[in-house]
Amino acid sequence: MTNTNLSQFLKTMPYSSNGDPNNGFAGNPYVYDANGVDTIYPKAVTSWAQRYTNAENISGQSSTYLQEELRAGRPVIMWMTHYFAAPQWTHYWWGYTPLNLHVVCVNGYSNGSYHIVDPWLNSYWVSGSSFDYIWNTLNLGVAVG
Repeated sequence: MTNTNLSQFLKTMPYSSNGDPNNGFAGNPYVYDANGVDTIYPKAVTSWAQRYTNAENISGQSSTYLQEELRAGRPVIMWMTHYFAAPQWTHYWWGYTPLNLHVVCVNGYSNGSYHIVDPWLNSYWVSGSSFDYIWNTLNLGVAVG
């Protein structure tokens, strides 16, 4: 999407009418709710992103597949946990999700480490073992571009 800003872009985001993040954003992207979900999952993100660019839901794929996407120049939106910590699972009517869920962009892989662009912590490199633990546990991602 060109000639737009974040506020305009977020206005095009699909929202879930029933609170299921698989259907659209559940919660409010502008206000943090410690007791709510406040996220959108790969299925809905993929459909939304496809309006503007190529997007592929790579959830369920191996970390090797993710590395191939990165080498091809396709960044990956990744659902992870805060600081790559163990998930703190909770149950909703639509399924399980970590209370400590977080979403980042993965835009590089080199020497066994992944480059993360984090909306909270800026950018950093993380070891393959820390990354793979969360990727193999949650296994949620969308490759774009």
